[in-house]
Amino acid sequence: MKRNSSIFFAIALFLGGIFLYGFLSEKETKEIEPSPEKEELKVEAHRLEFLIQPYYVFSTGRLQSDNRLSLRSEVNGIIKNNSKRFKEGISYKKGELIFSIDDRDIQYEIKALRSSTIGRLSSLLADLKIDHPKSYGIWKDYFESLSVEKNFPEAPEATHSKLLNFLSSRGFYSDYYQLRKLENILGKHRIYAPFNCIVSEGNVQGGTLVNTGSILGSIIDPINFELELYFGNEIAKLVELGSEVIIYNTDSTITHKGKVIRKGRTVDSSTNQIQIFVATQSNELTDGSYWNAAVQIIPYQPISTIHSKLIDENDRIWRVSNDQTLELWKVDRLYEWGNQVIVSSKDSLITVADPLRKNFQEGLKVEISTKR
Repeated sequence: MKRNSSIFFAIALFLGGIFLYGFLSEKETKEIEPSPEKEELKVEAHRLEFLIQPYYVFSTGRLQSDNRLSLRSEVNGIIKNNSKRFKEGISYKKGELIFSIDDRDIQYEIKALRSSTIGRLSSLLADLKIDHPKSYGIWKDYFESLSVEKNFPEAPEATHSKLLNFLSSRGFYSDYYQLRKLENILGKHRIYAPFNCIVSEGNVQGGTLVNTGSILGSIIDPINFELELYFGNEIAKLVELGSEVIIYNTDSTITHKGKVIRKGRTVDSSTNQIQIFVATQSNELTDGSYWNAAVQIIPYQPISTIHSKLIDENDRIWRVSNDQTLELWKVDRLYEWGNQVIVSSKDSLITVADPLRKNFQEGLKVEISTKR
């Protein structure tokens, strides 16, 4: 019996050893089995190339007519009725009569003075023929050209001091220059359009009594306009006179061409911006309206455009380096409009991870799935 117990114990011990060996071997195998390699992060990317080439910068400004004129009366009188009423929106062609102020009184005064001047010169001709025979023919021809009904032509030049003193002492030049003054005033009773224009403000109508200095209204050029834009100092330096400009409305359905004609010389202290003036022509534009503008610039350094979502507040982007790892790359932010940012970099070509992900970190190994 004792012998049987010993045999049974030996068998149990043998079987337990085999089980323990198998368990330990399996555990050791699990411990030394290499873990599968972690998969690389797949990202999309695009190439950002920095070049010295024309780019467009954007701004919004207000259109103003290039020719704007406030009309004032230089004489006293009553405005006559014209074929056109001086109202907002009425157009006039260059040289067309806009206002006519009653001039009957000065007409009578001028005719009276013309008549007396002709008579004075007539009485001088006999003495001129005797005392100044060389000048007689010239003054006789001038006398015969005079008329009470039309402006006097320019008087002949007195060729020597004796003739000048003779005419002055006889009162000719006093009458002559008084007459020229009145004829000049007479011309101010009519106001003509200095350019093709439309009325932007009308203050008077026919029958209105006006005085010297009275504001009659305003006219503007309906075709030639200036667009006033503002840019930061650094961008304004890149804008050259004559640069191409595209002007467009809010939804970009209407466009017009223009060019830079002037640049401001002072920086606005509150905005740190400089004025840029753009000239454009179109009968579809309206004075006072707001338009967007794309101004062409040629930078002095290589630049590129990037979406604002790809650049952080510290002006850094996620770049995929040559060893396929991520790194934060510093760029210089030059200009921003909407969701586009113009940047410069010390490298001429960068592969940018796009779009950004929260799990990006420097040194992270990535695989580019799509490259644009």
